[in-house]
Amino acid sequence: MTKQELINKVRTAIRDLPEFNTLGDNKPEFSDTEISEAIDRAVNRINITSPITNFTAETLPPILIEPLIYHTISILLQMRIRELSRNNVDYQSGGTAVSFNTIIAEYAQAAAIYEEKAEILTSKVKIQANLESGFGTIESPFWYFGWW
Repeated sequence: MTKQELINKVRTAIRDLPEFNTLGDNKPEFSDTEISEAIDRAVNRINITSPITNFTAETLPPILIEPLIYHTISILLQMRIRELSRNNVDYQSGGTAVSFNTIIAEYAQAAAIYEEKAEILTSKVKIQANLESGFGTIESPFWYFGWW
């Protein structure tokens, strides 16, 4: 799958399309460059999950696309949290407090959920692949009885 196809999949998964961003001047929240960078970092997270692999965005097996999307969304939300936190302003007047970036907590919660889902799926896929590769060389004693 090409990098642009992955960018489109991520953009669709998080609904970062102009028609869904009516409060943001009908522009996507994340640029293709930001999504591309997040994809590269997500591939690195998948690669360092045991057993270690050496995939690129273009060579990632289809079964790892969903965990890649979840990792990428988590990374994008974490990037946005850092930006919003840096530019956050709280205002208080007459006993009323107003925060201009109330979305930070929601993004943090969503980022944690996506990261957890990504780690679980990545581990499951890699464990399964590791087990499947072992069955070619390890025989069960029950094979001789026709049970396996």
